Amino acid sequence: MKHNYKTLVLVLGTVLGFLGTNNLAASSPTVPRSVEEHAQQITVLLSKDRLFSSSRNKSFLGSGAIIGKTGNTYYILTAEHTIPNLSVEEYQVTTYDKKQHKIDKILKAPGELDLAVLSFTSKENYKVASIGDSNQVESGSEIYLSGWRGLPASGEEQQYLVNAGTVANPLNILLGEHLLVLA
Repeated sequence: MKHNYKTLVLVLGTVLGFLGTNNLAASSPTVPRSVEEHAQQITVLLSKDRLFSSSRNKSFLGSGAIIGKTGNTYYILTAEHTIPNLSVEEYQVTTYDKKQHKIDKILKAPGELDLAVLSFTSKENYKVASIGDSNQVESGSEIYLSGWRGLPASGEEQQYLVNAGTVANPLNILLGEHLLVLA
């Protein structure tokens, strides 16, 4: 059975607050294993400090999705509020293989959109999310939410989550010549 990943990345920028709630399981039983594996490989964690070092961090910022690659440069879509200070020196990205990468550049979306694109460089070969046709997203469309849960309690591990959902009322935003659908 082939699954359509087009709606996976559409919600990543808006789901960060949702993932901080306490009533979510580590993985929803309605998420197909192939979707869960794909989502984990394209979802990154944003932080200020070394997240997987011996000291537990208090600097988890949010999640993002790898949405593009040019040469060895990867591009991540995230919510702009996860990186309130647009200084690349302060942030790093951790990929699914727990490798940490310095952020090279941060671009904020124009206007009031709560979106940003970050770039990092790596010789590793990471998967890139597929961006689908936003005209096919409508109320009732199945979507998958992927990201890292908010700050862990003392002594707990950072928790990665994938959950299934359904689009209720998609919000269409014209961004230049592109249509962005937020669900």
